[in-house]
Amino acid sequence: MKVESRLFVLGAALMSLNALAYLVLTGEEAGSILLTLSFVALLIVGAYLALLARRHGPRPQDRPDPEPDDEDTEVGYFPSSSIWPFVGACGVVVLAVGLVFGVWLTLFGGLLVGTATLGLALEANAKA
Repeated sequence: MKVESRLFVLGAALMSLNALAYLVLTGEEAGSILLTLSFVALLIVGAYLALLARRHGPRPQDRPDPEPDDEDTEVGYFPSSSIWPFVGACGVVVLAVGLVFGVWLTLFGGLLVGTATLGLALEANAKA
């Protein structure tokens, strides 16, 4: 995952230059803050991928001399069909509508999203 990590860190570096140039050229603070947050998000992903690369070692894709049999490992867990993503999506919609119509609807949407997240996590834990 070294290549992916380097790509995200390079993107973060470019985004920091972009944020600085935007601030200097326009003087607008809101856009500069958003570009800086994009820099932070890219840097977090790059750091996480670098941590994974260090923890798990090189993958066959990362080595210069891979063999076809190197990737014959278990792929992992794929979730089966579930109702929880639909419940979570409905919760996000109710939460967004609640921002317009009132706090009580926002709380209900947040409750739906939390329930869906917990349900999906417990279902994945039981099947894995």
